[in-house]
Amino acid sequence: MAEKHHVHFAETLTGFKWLATVAREHKECKAVFAFEEAIGYTCGDQELVVGDKDGVSACCVMLELANHVYSQGKTIHDFLKQIYEKYGHYAW
Repeated sequence: MAEKHHVHFAETLTGFKWLATVAREHKECKAVFAFEEAIGYTCGDQELVVGDKDGVSACCVMLELANHVYSQGKTIHDFLKQIYEKYGHYAW
């Protein structure tokens, strides 16, 4: 997805200290989303990136997405299917 939209992607070691460090090191990029395999997410501008899992900001972003999707008469599941159609589906 990042490549398709010409957005910088960085892979790090596991742990939010690494994710936040990389986000802060790449000042030329606007870090908008970071995640790890342990179901941890953080969202927002790099100046606002929390150096740890931030379920509150992730929840707020998800609510904004839901509001946008539902206002178009669709469901989150419909939106997810659109993403799969556009980018493919990955399961492990």
